[in-house]
Amino acid sequence: MEQADYQKAEEKKREEIKKMISEGKLPEAHPLTRAQRRELDKSGNNFLKAKAGEKRTFFGLHEDCADYILDHWYKDFDFDGVENNVCLAFADYVYHLTYGDKIAEKN
Repeated sequence: MEQADYQKAEEKKREEIKKMISEGKLPEAHPLTRAQRRELDKSGNNFLKAKAGEKRTFFGLHEDCADYILDHWYKDFDFDGVENNVCLAFADYVYHLTYGDKIAEKN
């Protein structure tokens, strides 16, 4: 998949997640705070910061990262009945909010 096609697909996925949030099907998304991001790092589940000797596949680490985000910072929402691909997309959206350059995007 070309980079431009990938970016379009990711943006389309984010728009669908935003729609589900506005419909009340998902909780309001927020970027992780510095403390939360550091906790994610310390847990060994930040997929951009795999530790040396990591045995999980990239997808396994990515899924564990998503589960960690949902289980630790969205405890009040029951994701157990939500399709796994939606859970991953929501966690990816949170991750994007955390690492995205919102300051630059506003200027």
